[in-house]
Amino acid sequence: MKTNMLTIASVVALFSFGCTTVPSGGYAYDSFYSINPSSHANNAIIESLDAEIAEGNGAEEKPQSDKYFIWSGSISLEHKDVAVCEEEVINAVKALSGTIKAKRNYEDSCVSIDFLVPNTNFDKCMDDIKQCGTLLSERVFSEDVTANYVDVQSRLDNLIKTRDKYKALLDKAQTVEEILKVERELSRVQSEIDAKQAVFNALKNDVTQYEINVEINKKKIKGPLGYLFSGIEYVVVKLFIWN
Repeated sequence: MKTNMLTIASVVALFSFGCTTVPSGGYAYDSFYSINPSSHANNAIIESLDAEIAEGNGAEEKPQSDKYFIWSGSISLEHKDVAVCEEEVINAVKALSGTIKAKRNYEDSCVSIDFLVPNTNFDKCMDDIKQCGTLLSERVFSEDVTANYVDVQSRLDNLIKTRDKYKALLDKAQTVEEILKVERELSRVQSEIDAKQAVFNALKNDVTQYEINVEINKKKIKGPLGYLFSGIEYVVVKLFIWN
């Protein structure tokens, strides 16, 4: 009898010890079971998001394979009829797919026109314009923008990739905290994309469309006294310079 009582007491004590061993949170569940089964997945999403944010802060370097230049030209012409010369110049530019960017009139004596022409037609367009009047001056400028072009393009590509990763994370987000954090980052990245896209579009346009400024001046016709003084000037010059 005494032995039976000891056995029963031992079983009761063992059962009581097992019941009092509960998780620290106070819930009498198996220690391998979480009160929120998705919490581990949620933490993984937050950690993944933090990793994406850190990764998105760095831009990959893109190897430079092509060269990008911005070319521009300036031509000054003289013609006895500014309107006639202007029409010829415009027709010459339009024949090479060029367009008028801006135009300025200075009474009837001068007109200045800015054209945009495809980069492949730049040289031909410059040559054709010079045939429309008497050439007074010609200048050509160039700027190597390869480094800036590649940098802007690379940063834009990385921002787009980062945005796509955030969109994928948003589909996995389950809590309000996760959704708000991803949406906040999405909004920030999209703003950066919009700004960088505008810069890249302008730069891309500059390397594919070159600008040509054409100034047409009215040719001055000398009167009798003008020719007289020109003749005197010629004679005086020849007194000092033979060649």
